[in-house]
Amino acid sequence: MMDMIALQALAEGYARAPSPEGLDAAAQAALPLCAQVARRFIGRGAEYDDLYQAACLACVRALRVYQPERGVPFAAFAAQYAGGAIRNYLRDQAAAVHLPRTLYEQGAQLTRARRELTMQLMREPTLSELAECLGWDEARTLDTLLSLESGRGVSLDEEAGEGEIPLHEMLGAEDQHITSAADYASVKALLDALPPRDARLLTLRYLENRSQRDTARALDMTQMQVHRAEKRLLALLRERLEGK
Repeated sequence: MMDMIALQALAEGYARAPSPEGLDAAAQAALPLCAQVARRFIGRGAEYDDLYQAACLACVRALRVYQPERGVPFAAFAAQYAGGAIRNYLRDQAAAVHLPRTLYEQGAQLTRARRELTMQLMREPTLSELAECLGWDEARTLDTLLSLESGRGVSLDEEAGEGEIPLHEMLGAEDQHITSAADYASVKALLDALPPRDARLLTLRYLENRSQRDTARALDMTQMQVHRAEKRLLALLRERLEGK
């Protein structure tokens, strides 16, 4: 059973007086938390032991950078850190398309920045925050985000959404992602031409980096409705971007 008080005390103690012994004691106390986080990702195409190992390594890294003076409980901080590490692991495992080296390197920079900002802000960063952190303009940041998304692959038997429906029942036969959005102004103009609710949905998902679940809450929709609307709208935007 997890002892949050003891874990917090050990994490604070190590932060104030780092030592190998302190790190080991705090890491041992964090093991139940690592197991708890890893269990959340069971069934997504990776073995539990691999998920647990990724969480444990992330908790050690979290201990090394934890700053008690920020007022964030270590358990919450480490859970975010471990969850991000597991998501990155799953994303790497699921990569199905070989990306150009330049884009791959940009994607690695973006992933690191996104993870660091998430830890600092305790939430997903916005597009503008990511761009500022990287020293890029928003067009380049958005292009990299969408290109990386188009390179992901998951099993079509994987269940997703509130109804736990297999992806092969949710997805059409065609790729529904925008594969390039180098001209941010053009994308913005296309968004402005959409009905306000549709434009808001894509803004939440791709400009504010909100999850489908958060977007559904904001628009008073179900996660499945958001998924279907997003699929339809991205296909429409890509057709318009390509001049079809």
